Amino acid sequence: MSEAVEKVRSHDKYRQFYELATRIRNQKLLADAESASLHRHKQEVADLEIKLLTEAWRSSYWTNVSRQLKSQSLDPSYVCRLLKEISDTEALAAYKHFGHHYSTLNQLLTVLYMEPTSVAELLNIWDQNDVTTNDNLIQTFFHLVYSCGLYPDDELKIAQVVCYLLKLQLVKSGSQMRTMLRKETSISTRFYKYFVEQMHPTMVYLTKALRKSVLNVIQLGNFWLDVDMKQSSSRFLSDGRQNSERLPEYRALVVSKLVDFVDNFLENIYLALSMLPPNLNWIVRDIFCSLYEIVDDMSAIELSHACKDMIVSNLLCPAIISPQKFGVVDNDVRIGSIVNHNLAQIAMIIQMISLREFESPPEEYREFLSQCRNTHLISEMMDSLLVENMAPDVEITSLIASGKSESDLETKSNFVGSLADANKLIKMIRETPPTTDLKISRIVSVCQKMPESFASAVEKSHVETSEDSPKLSALRNIHRKVQKSFKRTGDSFYDPNDLHMKNENYGGVFEKENFDVFFLDFASENYVEASEVERRKQEARKQKQLEETELLIMDNISSDSAPITIKASSATNGPFVNNNLTENKDLIDFSTLYTTTDDVTIPSEPSKEEKSVEEPSVDNVSVDAPVEALQIGESRGGLAKLKNFSDRMKKGITQSNTLSDIRDHLRRSSSLAKQPSGMVSSASAQNIPDTEKGDSILAKYASNSSIKIEKSTFTKLTDTKSIPKNTGMSEPYYSPENLTSCRAFKDTLRKMITVLGNVSYLPKIGCRSEMQEMSKKVRLDSFLDGVLVETEHRREYGQAAQLREVKRCIELFENEGVEILMDHLVGNEVEQDFLVRQMREERAILMRKSNDISSMEQRVLLNRRLTEQILVDNLIQTFLETGFQNSKLASGKTPEVVAVGKFYSEFKFLQAHDERAEFLQNLLTYLRERLMQNYDWNFATESMIARAMTTMERFVMFAVYEIAFWPNREMDQKKDKLLQSVIGKASSSVTPVHEALKIPEHLLGEAPWPSAQAELSMLDNYVTAQEKLNCLVRCCDVINNLVALSSKNAVASADDLTPVLVFVIIKANPRSLLSNLQFIETFAGDRIESGRDAYYWVNFKSAVEYIKTIL
Repeated sequence: MSEAVEKVRSHDKYRQFYELATRIRNQKLLADAESASLHRHKQEVADLEIKLLTEAWRSSYWTNVSRQLKSQSLDPSYVCRLLKEISDTEALAAYKHFGHHYSTLNQLLTVLYMEPTSVAELLNIWDQNDVTTNDNLIQTFFHLVYSCGLYPDDELKIAQVVCYLLKLQLVKSGSQMRTMLRKETSISTRFYKYFVEQMHPTMVYLTKALRKSVLNVIQLGNFWLDVDMKQSSSRFLSDGRQNSERLPEYRALVVSKLVDFVDNFLENIYLALSMLPPNLNWIVRDIFCSLYEIVDDMSAIELSHACKDMIVSNLLCPAIISPQKFGVVDNDVRIGSIVNHNLAQIAMIIQMISLREFESPPEEYREFLSQCRNTHLISEMMDSLLVENMAPDVEITSLIASGKSESDLETKSNFVGSLADANKLIKMIRETPPTTDLKISRIVSVCQKMPESFASAVEKSHVETSEDSPKLSALRNIHRKVQKSFKRTGDSFYDPNDLHMKNENYGGVFEKENFDVFFLDFASENYVEASEVERRKQEARKQKQLEETELLIMDNISSDSAPITIKASSATNGPFVNNNLTENKDLIDFSTLYTTTDDVTIPSEPSKEEKSVEEPSVDNVSVDAPVEALQIGESRGGLAKLKNFSDRMKKGITQSNTLSDIRDHLRRSSSLAKQPSGMVSSASAQNIPDTEKGDSILAKYASNSSIKIEKSTFTKLTDTKSIPKNTGMSEPYYSPENLTSCRAFKDTLRKMITVLGNVSYLPKIGCRSEMQEMSKKVRLDSFLDGVLVETEHRREYGQAAQLREVKRCIELFENEGVEILMDHLVGNEVEQDFLVRQMREERAILMRKSNDISSMEQRVLLNRRLTEQILVDNLIQTFLETGFQNSKLASGKTPEVVAVGKFYSEFKFLQAHDERAEFLQNLLTYLRERLMQNYDWNFATESMIARAMTTMERFVMFAVYEIAFWPNREMDQKKDKLLQSVIGKASSSVTPVHEALKIPEHLLGEAPWPSAQAELSMLDNYVTAQEKLNCLVRCCDVINNLVALSSKNAVASADDLTPVLVFVIIKANPRSLLSNLQFIETFAGDRIESGRDAYYWVNFKSAVEYIKTIL
């Protein structure tokens, strides 16, 4: 049936019109949909980026709060409300904070971003070898200019600043390069430290290089690893249970373990070399290659070891000592004083290995260095970084950083920072001493266009009233404080009783401007090179001198009554120019001299009468030769400068009929030339995309007089008339000889595409009489008639008018012309398809960018969560050790400190598990109540409170862990060792296909589930019952995720999970398995009620019981 219908339709002469109109309509709908989707995605990406950069700013400020708290510069009693203030801060458009100066700030930040070497020069000038001052400067640049290095181009720009700054200060230090790096007080070393600690790729590399080795040291437990033999012997002999005769055996065990750990660390570090960030690799290599040729032999040796220190001493060793700070291991992992000591000993040995080629190691280290097998790996690693061929990513980084290639890295489109950051930056730049450096001078000059500082956004009105109306400014300040003070409790943001403390401590570190956050558009195309700026300045000076000369000449001409004829010609500068000054002093006619062609002004040919007037005479000066002109000019006083005026006329002065108009023109040109050269000074001059916003905002801050002058200036310039050129015969609208190029053809094609794209209904033409004799033009006209009738019936008069216009245009064409027109309509489909594909590709790029922004946001939130955990841990440690200083008892201790001491003394006498669990729960409840009595903790988030309770439990349980974990001491320990021994023997023979396990065959592809084994091996490293339970849950989650990779089931059932879990437990063979289960049951059993945790907990206990039966 369908074939018959298709056969009939194939003979329909109108079919091509229906199909063509349908395709055009479909393309129009698709293009509109793609355009709307593209616009929506662009707006979403723009909003997401501002949100991302704001989150990065918040995270950076959280890190700053953590640093201030650690250095005791910030009172702990204000931390929570400060973090709340930071979290609630939203970024506003920059003009709301800076007024019309926002475009100048945009120029400043753009120049700083695009010139890393200039930033390095400025930081070198500002360096005071003060840690606090340098850190504040670095942080300002880090999150205001470089957006915390989120985007690849931001990270590269930071790397360039660090590299150039280190080269400047390493060369200055000479043979003391390593001393400068180790001291870590100079701004270059502080910036390098900030770079390696904050960059995400560096943290990923450290995790790859150190995580396994650090976990091995943590799992060693409470076993001291001392490099110093005297200290090791003292620890051994202090234990009364040990025999002094076994001291050599103990010392040999310590040395053996330390050597094994060091070799393991060195091997993993070398194997992770491929994960070293390319930017970090480029920094070290560029410093070495750049400075090696300009230093002497001793300094060259110093330089090679300084580069080694940058990787080993300044990156790897700090990460080994503080693995949680660098994200190598979770903050929940128990790292006590013994583990910290052992990691520090290992880091010192690795540092001695890296330095042994330059300096002799101390006596106590020689024993270890002689036994380590992998000491050569550090030298091989440095040779790979400094000497061997660069990796492709490092080479690309080098090409972009050196300017040999343009950057194609993804970059941001906004700056985000606070008012305090901008004020600090402006203050430092304005205080920069004068310099001959062109780039720095340009930065200083741009900065001097702005005020010394900016006030808070609410205090600032559209006009500067901070000084004129102090009462109004004070009221606005009070209003802003009140509005920001009401938080979750509804009380004042600051405790009235502690207001003086706030002014001394909290206010001294963070001011209200720290929380006025702005975002500002960034576009690299607005950047202008410093050389180009200087060239524009020179041109502006020449222009100004020329215009001043012209004004002087005009004054001289207006005071001279004698007619003057000036003729200027130049063989090298183009055609000559004739200026006839008539006897009338107020009338100078240039209309016969110039003919304007587009934007180029060309002198017209003089008439015969004019040529006769141009003969030299006493009153008429001919300037055919430059020398003669100067001589004649000098004889007539100030007329020697007429040569410059003649040159000006060659460039095309705006034509005028009166001398007063010429004066006005010259004055306007002078005023326009007074605009600052180099960097553009307004949003419109920068070609900011959102011109409606920028221009409207700037208009609000402009005075009425300036607006009127600008409007009158451009009105006069646009009203200036010129003689139209003689273009000859214009092309006809319709030309059969040049059909496809004539305007009629193009207009008709465009109109048909527009009209057919909007038609929603196509008529059905039933009559086919004399169809074979109809031409294509007649059929097209009939088809459009049907569409027109339908449109009129629907009362769509606008579209009907468009259809009549199309019919009128088609009447101009012959039948062959209509056929060509139809062919071009078909060809237009290809072009439209290409445009749609382009929009789809652009939409895919935007979707990919949106996904990248979401990924970066997750990274920022992860870093913020880690910072939050460190902050809360420090606060709770202070709370439990010192408590509230204003609530001390007569004994000098606070109630919470007394409660914790009582818990320690009484917990060991409790025997029943229920009593111990209840005693612990009562203490935690009391501590929570005491914590929430602190006014500042009313502003803490739920995640902070939950973390605080976990930290309290960990802090309390750490002191009584062995008593709580092994309540029966030796009996419990023997049970654990027995089970571990039995499982260890069976582990070598058990396989995934063991008949006792009955693991489904479709799950064997993921065996032996090493990720789950790794999670389970961490069980003994946690202190609290909840953390241990979370470890078991993560292990089961890993198994579930691996089951999802199987081809049969997406989710593991109990029949799938339990057999695999049995196999994982046997292979992981965690220590103290029975005691861990008993500990979780005792102290977290009441928390396991339902849900995922309860499901996994039941399955894990079942797996352990099954293992007991089969072994």
